[in-house]
Formats: sequence, C-alpha cells, structure tokens
Amino acid sequence: MKHNPTVNDARHHFWGIFHRASDLTERYMDAVLIKEVGVTYQQFLVMMAIDTIGNKATVGDIAERLDRTQNTISVLLERMKRDGLIRKARNMTDRRMVRVAVTDKGKEKLMETFGIGAKIFDDLLQPLSEEDISTLITLLGKVEQFATEKFMALKIA
Repeated sequence: MKHNPTVNDARHHFWGIFHRASDLTERYMDAVLIKEVGVTYQQFLVMMAIDTIGNKATVGDIAERLDRTQNTISVLLERMKRDGLIRKARNMTDRRMVRVAVTDKGKEKLMETFGIGAKIFDDLLQPLSEEDISTLITLLGKVEQFATEKFMALKIA
C-alpha cells in the first residue's frame, strides 16, 4: 500500500529540509570563506551591514540589521577590530555611543567575499533550472514575509 503523507507530515518534512539547507549553507559558506579569505560568514555579514548602513554605524544599528543582540555583535566586533577589519570610535558628545567603520583591509576582504559568495551560491543552485530558482525565490519570499509579519506582531504585543 502506498503511503500518502498528511499535511502535517509535509510540514515536518519541509521544516527539516528548510532547517538543514539553511544550516548547511551557512556552515559551507563559513568554511569556504575562512579558507579562501580568512573571514567568517558572520564577519562578512557584519561588514556588509556596516557597508549598507555607512561609516556612522553603531553597534545597535548592526545588531538590528542582522537581528542579533548587541552583546553578540560587540563580541564579534572586538575580534574584527583585533584582526584589523573594522575600527571603532567613541562619539565625543555621548561617550556611550560607539561608531563602527570598515577599514581598508576590511573593504578588501569584503570585496573578495562578494565574489566568492556569488560563486558558492552558483554552485549550490547548480542542480536547479532558472525556473526552479525563480519559483524557490517566490515561495521562500512568501514564507519570509509571513514569518516577518508574525514575528513583528509578537514584538508589538
């Protein structure tokens, strides 16, 4: 007798695949970036966030952009500062506020990482047709949008 999965089975199957694909993609990206450029995936994301926000970025700005805690970002920034990827400067009028900027070395690493990141995603998407990729983007976009709405409603409540 052929097994027909219930909707519940399909949802659990989706969640398992979604979670493993996301986790493995991040771990693969991390391993390749460390090997090729010498930065972690999280460091890349922080530098991208600073680049997007601009050189007036604060720890809070970066944390908000990456949906991380300020403490998590602060620890990461200390390591990145030690490695010469970013610089930090205290605001002279409000000593509690710290501005963060990407150094020239960090900008070089960021540019290298963009190219490698594109190649990684090209490699990972290789088994899919252009139509498959378009469908995947559309469907995951819908899941992301709905999850964002649900999450924001929780934060407001």
